[in-house]
Amino acid sequence: MSSSYSFILAIIAMSLGAGIVNNFLRTKRLNVQKGELDESNARMQRIERQIGVLAERLQAVETIVTDKNFDLKQEIESL
Repeated sequence: MSSSYSFILAIIAMSLGAGIVNNFLRTKRLNVQKGELDESNARMQRIERQIGVLAERLQAVETIVTDKNFDLKQEIESL
């Protein structure tokens, strides 16, 4: 009888241990995913800033090219 109780206690102890390990690994995995998400957000913000700068530069180039005097300046410089 004592042997069967020991066996049952051993199974319960292993189950509890497996649950603790499972929770630890899940928490660790979630922390890694959160870190990756933070890193992705920072990268996205850098890209958005770069796009903003490029949009401003493109607008300046469009202004120069669509200026009526641009063709005249190009013709004068080509002489």
